Amino acid sequence: MTRSTATTITDDGLDDLYERLATAAHIADTLLCTTHRRTEIVITLRDLCAGDIAPGHAIAQIAA
Repeated sequence: MTRSTATTITDDGLDDLYERLATAAHIADTLLCTTHRRTEIVITLRDLCAGDIAPGHAIAQIAA
């Protein structure tokens, strides 16, 4: 039996979730910053994972 993953399931919602989580993981993995900035980043990651903002928007917010 093949294990289903976000890349093998055709449900668009799962693909969107996979993209959001992958973006969040990438952002979290590459940042070194102050505590205040870290708080802003955590809020952005929370919004990204909840689907409130798109991956591109999250990256733009972090880059700002």
